Amino acid sequence: MILNRMFYAIWNYAKRHTFHFIFAAILAMLVVAQFSQYTLMWATYTYAKSNTTALTEYKSDVIETLQGEREVVFEAIEEQGREFVKQLEHSEMEVNSRIDILDSAIKPDEKRKMLVVKIRNAITDNTKTKLTIRKLNNIANATIDYSYQYNLSIAKVLAQMKTESNFNPEAISKAGAQGLMQIMPKTLIYEQLKEGKRLDPWNTYHNIKAGCSYMSEQVTDFTNYDHALQAYNWGPNNIRKYLAGEYTDDDMPAETKKYPISINKWTKVFEKYGLE
Repeated sequence: MILNRMFYAIWNYAKRHTFHFIFAAILAMLVVAQFSQYTLMWATYTYAKSNTTALTEYKSDVIETLQGEREVVFEAIEEQGREFVKQLEHSEMEVNSRIDILDSAIKPDEKRKMLVVKIRNAITDNTKTKLTIRKLNNIANATIDYSYQYNLSIAKVLAQMKTESNFNPEAISKAGAQGLMQIMPKTLIYEQLKEGKRLDPWNTYHNIKAGCSYMSEQVTDFTNYDHALQAYNWGPNNIRKYLAGEYTDDDMPAETKKYPISINKWTKVFEKYGLE
C-alpha cells in the first residue's frame, strides 16, 4: 500500500515535471556510462601494468639465459681454438722435423749446386745484362762464400749488386766506383790493407769479397741496417755526422736517401727465389 502511494506520487511528479525527470534520467545514465568507462580504463591500465612487469621480468630472464649461453659458447669456441692451435703447432713441428731430415739427407755439394741454380735464376730473371754461364756461376759462388763468411743475407747481397751495378762486373760509375759492388778505389785500398793482399776490382771474387767485408763492417758499426746501407753508399763518416745532427736531410744526397728503399725492395724479390 505504501509502495503504491510512493510510485503514484513519483508518477504524478514525473507528469508535472517531465523535463526535469528526463534530464535527471539522462544525467544518471551519463554518470553510469562515465563510471563504466573509468572502470574499464582502470582495468586496462592495471592489466597493462601487470603485463609490462611480467614482460620486463621475462626480458631479464631471457637476457640472463642468453648471457649464460653466450659464455658457454665462447668458452667452447676458445677451447676449440686452443686445441686447433696446438694441432697446428704439432703439425708445424712435424713438417719442420721432416724438412730437417730431408735437408740433412742432401749432401753439402748438392745443396750448394741447388743454391747456385737459385742465384743464377734470380739474376737472369732480373737483369738485362748479358752474362755467360761461367760469369753467373762465379757471381753465385762468390756470393755464397762471402755472404756466409761475413754473416750477410744472400738476398741482400744480391739486392746491393742489382742496385749498384745491375749485375755488370765491368760497371764503372762517374765517381769511379768499380765492378759488381761498385767499390770506390779508396775503399778497395782500405780492404786490401785489412786483407794484407792485393784485390782486383774487376775480379768477381775480389770485388764481392771487398763489398761484403765493407758492408759487414757497416752493419757492425751501425745497429740500424738502413743506416749501414747508407754508410756503404755515402760513407760511414758522413752518416755519423748525420746521426749526430751535424748534417741535415738537405745535406744527404738523394741517391743515399733512396738506397735502403731500393735494397729492401730487391731483397724481397730475391727472397721469393728461396734465398735468405
